Amino acid sequence: MHYLQADGTLSGRKPYREVPQKFILRKPADQRCNRCMNERGFSDDHIPPRSCGNARNVAYRRLYADEMSAPQAQMPSANGIRYATVCERCNNGRGPDDAAAAEFVERVRAIERSPVHLSGALRVPARANQILRAVLGWFLAARLDERESATDALLRAYLDGDVLDQRIVVHFWPYSGEETIIARDFTSFNVYEGTAIRGTASVIKFPPIAVMLVHGEPLERFPRLDLHSGGARAFEVLLPWDRATAPAAHWPERPDETGNVVMGGAEFINAVSSFSGFFGKAMMDEQRRRAATVHASRGMNRPQRYAFFTDDGTKRELYFVR
Repeated sequence: MHYLQADGTLSGRKPYREVPQKFILRKPADQRCNRCMNERGFSDDHIPPRSCGNARNVAYRRLYADEMSAPQAQMPSANGIRYATVCERCNNGRGPDDAAAAEFVERVRAIERSPVHLSGALRVPARANQILRAVLGWFLAARLDERESATDALLRAYLDGDVLDQRIVVHFWPYSGEETIIARDFTSFNVYEGTAIRGTASVIKFPPIAVMLVHGEPLERFPRLDLHSGGARAFEVLLPWDRATAPAAHWPERPDETGNVVMGGAEFINAVSSFSGFFGKAMMDEQRRRAATVHASRGMNRPQRYAFFTDDGTKRELYFVR
């Protein structure tokens, strides 16, 4: 088996690293569960959940390093993006809420994949209260900094039975990007338009949906999940789904040439972006399988092309011949 190298020559050397099977985002020292604040030992927690599609081989990197041109390490990882920040009891207790979120994600994913063009706003059945609880649990789990923000305490109080604080707003919209983004505790504004997120924002974005938590004032253009905080958990409502209201895929966590400026707090340096793909042994096995299929079906030894990421985060194409 040979691989095309960057200089155009063929070699048996693999131009990628073996994928770590157990790479997990961890808090450096704090051993308290982000959800219950007890020291019970951390569980392997997928954010977003496996049921929402976060179970593939991925490569991810610190988001802030892209924007600030700082040194960064490319981190390939098997089995999705995972955090070690909550205990097993709190992780398992989120199951019914995560199931409601996965059900909604599957419904809107079917809409986005449909070959039929559906114009205008649609209404999608959803267990909104459970979805809200799931999303707030994700944001709690995604904190890696030892210093929690004021937002965390308000989320924890609601999940423990209190009324949701009126300053907590949760927006959602269709997300057209290919990467998963998890970023907490930042604010952004547009210097040309004069628009701003008035408060502290956090986002979790993965195809086909983005959810944004704002500790502050709501934005008029996006639908809200927090309006269903007092409803029955299993009660279904019709949530709007309108591609026309969706912003650019990189908004609001990245600056751009249109005037968007981002300012982040201590937790924002832990923001990550992720792409799915084949790496290490998984990539080798997939290449062999595809090569054998092509050879058997076409009777020729045709080169195959695969995308991968180098150590500096650059996306490259790999050609493989057998």
